[in-house]
Amino acid sequence: MNPGPHGPGRGYASPPGLNRNRLVAWVWDALCANRRRRGLALLQHAGLTVRRRTTRYQHVRRTPVCVSRCGNSAIHSVVGSETCFGDSNEECGGSTMAIGISPTVDFAFKLMLGSPEHSRVTIHFLNAILVGQPRIMDVQILNPFLSKEDEDDKLSILDVLATDEHGRMLNIEMQTSLPSELPQRLVYYASCLYVGQLTEGEKYSVLRPAISICVLTQTLFPQISGLHLDFRLREESGVMLTDNLQIHFLELSKLKVTAHNVYHATPAERWAFFLRNAEQLTPTDIGQLFPDKEIAEAAGVLEMISQTPAQRLLYDARLKFQRDEESKLRHARQEGEARGVRIGRIRTLQDLLGMRQSTTDELAECDEAQLHEKAEQLQDQLRSRNQSGHG
Repeated sequence: MNPGPHGPGRGYASPPGLNRNRLVAWVWDALCANRRRRGLALLQHAGLTVRRRTTRYQHVRRTPVCVSRCGNSAIHSVVGSETCFGDSNEECGGSTMAIGISPTVDFAFKLMLGSPEHSRVTIHFLNAILVGQPRIMDVQILNPFLSKEDEDDKLSILDVLATDEHGRMLNIEMQTSLPSELPQRLVYYASCLYVGQLTEGEKYSVLRPAISICVLTQTLFPQISGLHLDFRLREESGVMLTDNLQIHFLELSKLKVTAHNVYHATPAERWAFFLRNAEQLTPTDIGQLFPDKEIAEAAGVLEMISQTPAQRLLYDARLKFQRDEESKLRHARQEGEARGVRIGRIRTLQDLLGMRQSTTDELAECDEAQLHEKAEQLQDQLRSRNQSGHG
């Protein structure tokens, strides 16, 4: 590859006063613009020896800089005496940066699984969960992000609503906390998707399955060891009434697959591993750990968020919101546990005194101060009775 008349690479001017820092900046610019030829030409113009090894370009020079192209991103880091430039599924001579975006943040989750331009990712995820059901080949996202929406709108509805070629209604959502009424809400949403299909005068036979898929970072059903839980309308013996209402959970906390065996795991397990660990993985890791092009595409969506200032702001805002909500729920749980201890103490004291135990409704009307006062009064009564007995 010879420099053109205008410098390295046909039609491009040579960078003046090229040194290590300027080289990295110019190559970064070339790679971000997807101009591979220009990046290679700049490296050669800087005096690098270029040789091709199978599908990998390797450039050796004394300057300890690594420039690696992964998807649409360029990453540089100090790796020693070698500079490498490769494709997203190639090994670079050194390490690359972690993606740094967690798909468990619902904004990232929605962009990853709810973007029409990345419908292959959505289809692959759905087929990984809905094993044994009609395979999905096409999907329509019914509530994508729209460019005209403002930030508040984009953070308002963060589940993914879709329909497939079989007419099934599909709702996918991410939950990093466990609201007390989550099962009831999921049943209600699935029921609304089901009932909403029928217009006046239509027959029930036109109704198609309504399926809700909830990805949980915490454990909702500790009594069940499975990663994927599938709830439908069945008789106790297991006989199916209908599969038109389905609620699926993917409980990431139950994942047993590791990096050593995830490549040969089930599709659902591979997705669970990706969702749990994507933030810490590098693009190179993605190519090595997963055989799925769709998971690599999902990782590319996360990289895009990290490199797009507007999307990064929305991601950070949603991450802060989720952390605040989780903190509130933890605090509420702690308060609930403390309240439960006080109520248990009151009932124990009432039992020891031979009194009728207060009902749940009666104690529910008391605030924390009133519960504390009631417990102290009962404790004083018990103490006085014991003193009288000893006297």
